[in-house]
Amino acid sequence: MIEKSQELKISEIKEKYPKQWVTVEITERDIYDFPARGKVLLQGSSIDSILDKVKFFQGNLYTFYSAFQIDEPHRHNQNPVGTLHATSLLWFTEMKTAVYW
Repeated sequence: MIEKSQELKISEIKEKYPKQWVTVEITERDIYDFPARGKVLLQGSSIDSILDKVKFFQGNLYTFYSAFQIDEPHRHNQNPVGTLHATSLLWFTEMKTAVYW
């Protein structure tokens, strides 16, 4: 049996599991219906191992790769947002689709 983590914000999960595939049981959504909080069920460096195990879970699940990162603002351009690196891949188990941005 796999123990669930405590409930965390998705941003906290991304910080706690950098460059990992993570499957979360969604406990709260934001106003746009995106996952906002959840409990980590699975995590690992291989999507294959995650997808092999996720089929045994039921519920409102969210699987993603946590490589989304925003750098500190650069001094020369004072960009308050910073520089976006990599992409986030979202896999909503209930929809069976991947979303890139």
